Amino acid sequence: MILEELRQEIAILQIEQYDLSRYMKVRRTAAAVKQIVSRARPTKRTKITLILSTGLRVLGLRARYAVLFTSALLNLPKAFYDRYWYLKTRSKLRKLKSYGLRVVVIAGSYGKTSVKHYASQILAGKNVVSTPNSYNTVLGISRVVDLELDSRTDVFLCEIGAYGRGDIAKLCRMVQPDLGILTGITTQHMARFGSLENTIEAKFETAEYIQQTGGSLILNVGDENVRARADKYKTKFTYGSNQSYIATKEFDYKVGVARGKFRINDKEYLVSLPVLGSSNVMNIAGAVALSLAIGIEESQMIDNLGGITPLPHRMEYSHAYGDLQVIDNSYSSNEKSFEESVAFLGKQRTRTRVLVTPGIVELGEKTRTAHLRLGEYLVGKVDLLILVGESDRTTYISEGVGSRIKIVKVDETLDFIGEVSHRKFKKRPLVLIENDVTANYS
Repeated sequence: MILEELRQEIAILQIEQYDLSRYMKVRRTAAAVKQIVSRARPTKRTKITLILSTGLRVLGLRARYAVLFTSALLNLPKAFYDRYWYLKTRSKLRKLKSYGLRVVVIAGSYGKTSVKHYASQILAGKNVVSTPNSYNTVLGISRVVDLELDSRTDVFLCEIGAYGRGDIAKLCRMVQPDLGILTGITTQHMARFGSLENTIEAKFETAEYIQQTGGSLILNVGDENVRARADKYKTKFTYGSNQSYIATKEFDYKVGVARGKFRINDKEYLVSLPVLGSSNVMNIAGAVALSLAIGIEESQMIDNLGGITPLPHRMEYSHAYGDLQVIDNSYSSNEKSFEESVAFLGKQRTRTRVLVTPGIVELGEKTRTAHLRLGEYLVGKVDLLILVGESDRTTYISEGVGSRIKIVKVDETLDFIGEVSHRKFKKRPLVLIENDVTANYS
């Protein structure tokens, strides 16, 4: 019994990367504990923690406090290490800003990496350094600043992430941004934050910092959770709605290209973008706003749009599956992007529309209601549904669908290849992979 209690506490700690504040936040949420414990795997660190905390537990300390005390002791060297890099990074950026460096922070529940990717391409001609992939923590950002930034750097595009309230404010104090963009807020990772309200408060720490320091703020007012608070802040640019400073108009979405107009203030520009779906176009609009705020000319920005390339695994038309035509949106998923991707698939009525998905992770107490609703949403837009893995997520999607769509269940994402290849379809299949959950979430 003692060992089982300790293993549960250590599992939460491990998944939260031994961060005690994150551990305590998740520990308060029963739904998060249930999801997270199942994902833990034994390591050398967990074994040491178990041995030391078992001794404290035998002495009468409660399991939670035994694990906390042990982890705090083991964390001391890392705490000093983190603090060193935090201060070093802040000092270096302060110096580089005196040479003219512009620091941009990109925050939100979704779209951060895509906006960063497109902005770096639109800003071609400037010396731009971006945090790679999803390097959005203190140590990840510090590594980039230490190794890649120097006095020749014009713009630093810095993606910032959060596991709870206070994280974004801390990162903003470290990188000292001149400009911030909030891409949108959803229920994604709600198991970590505990509630949507906590998520909103955490993400808006970006806006609070920018407003307090006199920087430039960009908001996606097409997102309802951002729009609800937008009036509280002085913004440089907005995007995402018909009334925003930067708007999208009359877009036609085909497989491989999106054609339409960008309206910037009162001017309209006809563009052809090599991307799939409305979510990619919206992320490009955010990148356009960011680029204009930095000072790029509109004419140059429009020219540079012609050279952008899609981001891998984000509504990417993939040729990696032989003769099968596949839209790869496997990087991540949230309720909003799930619906937008499926809406795009649903419009391809000349094809057999195949959806491959394991569902959405870390929705906490919303897991059941969200997946039941998504199951309902698929009806009429999907012809064959391939559910990946046995989980609460796939069970609830199946319940939402009922008998209205043909459902196949597979163990791994790539198993869809065999399921689709051996079937005979009247219309050529088009496959959408929506999310790809690792074994840690099964």
